[in-house]
Amino acid sequence: MSSTKIIKRRIKSATNISQITKAMEMVAASKMRFAQESALSSRPYTEKMRQILTGIIEIVKDDVSHFLLATPSPTLNSKEEAQEKYLVVVLSSDKGLCGGLNSNLYRGLELW
Repeated sequence: MSSTKIIKRRIKSATNISQITKAMEMVAASKMRFAQESALSSRPYTEKMRQILTGIIEIVKDDVSHFLLATPSPTLNSKEEAQEKYLVVVLSSDKGLCGGLNSNLYRGLELW
């Protein structure tokens, strides 16, 4: 008699686990759908950014450099050097598991 109760309890436990798994699957599918929709909705923005950056690169062509790869600029000695202007485009993340990305970008930008 007790073995029948044990078997029924195990069957009920397996059923409960199956229901929990299905619920988790539905939640994951919903989150995935939301992520896909947000990625697709950002396409116009990224395309416009690509156009802007491509235009900037075409204008400055040979003067493009990556500030993290460049050495820090020397101290300015003359007024002419002080008048020189730079365009720095920094793209960063505002959420996610980016670790120290933002602080490293800003630290590198301050050094440059």
